[in-house]
Amino acid sequence: MLANYDLTTNCQITNAHPQTHSHRLSTAILTTKLTTIHSANIIKMRTAALTLMAAALAIAAPTTRSEDAIIVVEASHGGAGSGLTNTTITVPVGPIYTNEAVLDTVSTLYLLSPDTVTCTPFKNADGTGTGGLPFTVGHPSLLSTNTVVVGSIVCTCE
Repeated sequence: MLANYDLTTNCQITNAHPQTHSHRLSTAILTTKLTTIHSANIIKMRTAALTLMAAALAIAAPTTRSEDAIIVVEASHGGAGSGLTNTTITVPVGPIYTNEAVLDTVSTLYLLSPDTVTCTPFKNADGTGTGGLPFTVGHPSLLSTNTVVVGSIVCTCE
């Protein structure tokens, strides 16, 4: 008599009925196929989950890039340091920055960060015409005891 093997337990079946053996073999093949399909689905689900997490992190990332300068625009309403207002703006490093709503009344410009950047105020919106001295962290640009109009700011890496 030929020995039959139960593939699900890897045991020899000595008195197995041929139909039982066939049934166990079919079950073992089906189990193997389902395990393979299940593994493939898990990989697909993990890939999809990682993709969704990456997208969520990109959306949730802070809007301030590392190439941005944080500047405080101080305006003296009333002259000689009275009636001061401060507005914080985020200026990209590299391109010309304009913001008429904030830069139309400026007394002093303070760079808060990063310390590897130098910013320069200009009279004109196209980045031309000296508008004041360049400023860095700890070294503000004092433009006036009253207010002046700054047309643009350009920040560069040192």
